[in-house]
Amino acid sequence: KKMTDSASTYKWNVLTTVLYFAVYYRFMMNQVMTRVRLKNDKLKESTEPLNEQDKSRVQEKADRAYLNMMEQMVPFMASFWMYSVLVDADMGAILGMVYVVTRAMYHFVYGRMWVGGNMLWLSTIPNYLVIWFFLIATLVEAF
Repeated sequence: KKMTDSASTYKWNVLTTVLYFAVYYRFMMNQVMTRVRLKNDKLKESTEPLNEQDKSRVQEKADRAYLNMMEQMVPFMASFWMYSVLVDADMGAILGMVYVVTRAMYHFVYGRMWVGGNMLWLSTIPNYLVIWFFLIATLVEAF
């Protein structure tokens, strides 16, 4: 079956959306599985169990990755598709992929320190910039 012109125009935007939800479900499963592993003390191969403070930090990392993704889902999806449909599908797909890649980094950079502070900004700042670019560019295009 042939793709419609619309589907062909937005194929990379569709891929971006599918990848976004793949990351979303990966974070969700990580949150659940971290809770299960911590309950069973099977987080590490090590024979010594984690103390309660370490368990709390590990669970917080899994929780924040998933919950922050949920918090940002509506602003990202709404601005991404609004921009892609009304302004530029190709640029929307490129910036959408930047968003997805930097969003996927959230779990890995959460709580890590680097020169100048927390590395979390490597994920969050690009995400906010992409969302605000989509919103402002769409607003400018509309008016």
